[in-house]
Amino acid sequence: MKIRVERDVLAEAVAWAARSLPARPPAPVLAGLLLKAEDGALSLSS
Repeated sequence: MKIRVERDVLAEAVAWAARSLPARPPAPVLAGLLLKAEDGALSLSS
């Protein structure tokens, strides 16, 4: 799969989603972001 995203838009979305991540998560998997592409849209969640 290939996606195209403007750098500034992606950087802003990642910065916004990363604010909710804990500094020291109880499990390493909780330290990342999930990128989901479906129906022509890309969503980020933490």
